[in-house]
Amino acid sequence: MVKALKIEIFLLCMIILIGLAARSRRSLFSSTQQLLFSMLGYTSAADIFFDMIWTLSDGVSTPVGITANWISNAVSFSLFAIACLIWFFYSETMQGSRLLTTPYRVVLLTLPTALVVVLAFTSYWTHTMFYIDAQGVYRRGALYMIQPIVSYCYVIYTSLHAFIQARKVESLQKKAIYRTLAFFAVPALVGGTFQILFSVPGLCVGITLSILLLYIIYQEQLISTDPLTGLNNRNRFETYMLSLFSNVDQAEDVYLLMMDADGFKQINDRYGHVEGDHALQVVSATLKEVCSASGGFIARYGGDEFVVLCRGLEEEAFLSVVKKLRGLFAAGGVCHAAVGCQWTEKTANIQQLITAADTMMYEDKKHFYRRNSQSNRYRHYNDDVLGLTVPGVLPKLLEEERFVIYFQPKKAFHDRTLIGAEALVRYRTPEGDVIPPDQFLPLLEESRLIRLVDYYVFDRCCAKIAAWREQGKTPVPLSVNFSRYTLAEPDLPDRLTASCDAYGVPPALLEIEITDSAQGPEGDDVSALIRTLREAGFAVSIDDFGVQYANLPLFTSVDFDVLKIDKGLVDNIVTNEKAQAMVRALAHVCQVMNIRTIAEGVETEEQFAMLKKLGFGAAQGYLFSRPIPMEEYEAAYMQPKVPDAASKGP
Repeated sequence: MVKALKIEIFLLCMIILIGLAARSRRSLFSSTQQLLFSMLGYTSAADIFFDMIWTLSDGVSTPVGITANWISNAVSFSLFAIACLIWFFYSETMQGSRLLTTPYRVVLLTLPTALVVVLAFTSYWTHTMFYIDAQGVYRRGALYMIQPIVSYCYVIYTSLHAFIQARKVESLQKKAIYRTLAFFAVPALVGGTFQILFSVPGLCVGITLSILLLYIIYQEQLISTDPLTGLNNRNRFETYMLSLFSNVDQAEDVYLLMMDADGFKQINDRYGHVEGDHALQVVSATLKEVCSASGGFIARYGGDEFVVLCRGLEEEAFLSVVKKLRGLFAAGGVCHAAVGCQWTEKTANIQQLITAADTMMYEDKKHFYRRNSQSNRYRHYNDDVLGLTVPGVLPKLLEEERFVIYFQPKKAFHDRTLIGAEALVRYRTPEGDVIPPDQFLPLLEESRLIRLVDYYVFDRCCAKIAAWREQGKTPVPLSVNFSRYTLAEPDLPDRLTASCDAYGVPPALLEIEITDSAQGPEGDDVSALIRTLREAGFAVSIDDFGVQYANLPLFTSVDFDVLKIDKGLVDNIVTNEKAQAMVRALAHVCQVMNIRTIAEGVETEEQFAMLKKLGFGAAQGYLFSRPIPMEEYEAAYMQPKVPDAASKGP
């Protein structure tokens, strides 16, 4: 009965360890660390397997039983020592130890384990570490303790090293990792001690528990870590803030720094997302270099926004950090950055602290755009545009209807009839100037205020469709563009559905336009969002297809209703045979998959004729109409239904 229970414990531990080892290849930090963790799991599982063989063969006096007993013990002694060595390498690698910097040192560190392996396998003749008596029973040898001493020295050394590191480092993230490494040895040491003293399978349970806890803690680290920069993410920052301010005994003043990369969208647009990612990594590395020494809690707050929270600093020391950061980013390099800061006493409100730092940051951002000659998109309307980012200003302007909706018609190729219109937004200044979207939308995206404008445009479209229906007019679908940041909001489908319900408008009359990357701000695939929108009755259009490359996997991974090719494919469609072949193939694929097609930026009759010949269904562009104010569109295209003469009475 006891032996059966031991076997069950062994099997359970083996299954857990093999599962963790397999999953760790996709879960844990760098490739070297992944490999070492995986090796640790598999080696420990193998050790437990041979412990199980020993349990089954111990006391079996037959030649087969004695042989199995001897082999299982020799291998088990060796594997346990090897597992401890692997853990040592893993833990020291995580700590960036200098012990592993040269092959010579690695070889020296491996020698004690090699000695244990040699002693284990020569015990058949020497009985040094163990032997099997005539009754087939395992017996400990005179030098039995060499194996646990060598193995535990590895574990204890690296645990103490991690403990010391945790006390020395200021970074909260590294502190948490080092504490985890230091704690790892406890369950294994306790379990191994019980096994030595009472001959129970405590070691396998301890090892399994240690590795499981390590895996769980690292998964929590991954959930709370930004994968691109390695910094804490927004969720972890907010959790930390709440815990900090909920502590009524917190006596230290708190200092908050907020930073936003200036002109970041320009980097993505001009050089691509790879360079954009590199810029964010440079910014994060600079923050680590400057702020980690002062114990700052550093996090990526969102897209190109970062926050640093410091405790227990003198005000002068904190302002010195802020000054240093401003100097580094003002010097240029990969990108500039706006920096805002605020300090508070323990009784302050969290949101007030964030708002104050945010306001200061955007004041700094204004100065950048005013003085930076490379930011021409903002210079013409500087004060009007930059004023949109001031907290509380944008909602007020939306209430005053200072943002106006323009429509650009879409027409079918076969008869040039109206099939829909795209809603576009403009900003009207107090002086009456109408500012085009490329002058203010990028800035609103950078400041994460774009969602307010997106929902405003959608609501206005719903209201207008409802008005047309009440007036007896037949509206065609209106398409609305949404920023990638708005698309990332989990309640987006519910918000849109609620707007349609409020105005009594069928969702089929609204088309949601999403760029061809089908990516959210953090790189998340939005196929689930598209599916939810379509299930709610909305049509989904993939916009700007081909602006950088043809995202062909869209056709197999995402279900959508409309494909809009970018103006860049249309510009040279008359003379470029490769572009013609591409568009012809797209038209054929879309026809087979029942996807409607629209060509953007059609400006000439020649382009129109060629696209019609290639099989495209509809077009929009200056050939038909520029974007026009809502009132002009209504007058030109939204006339009431005229009853047929045949249906009139006498």
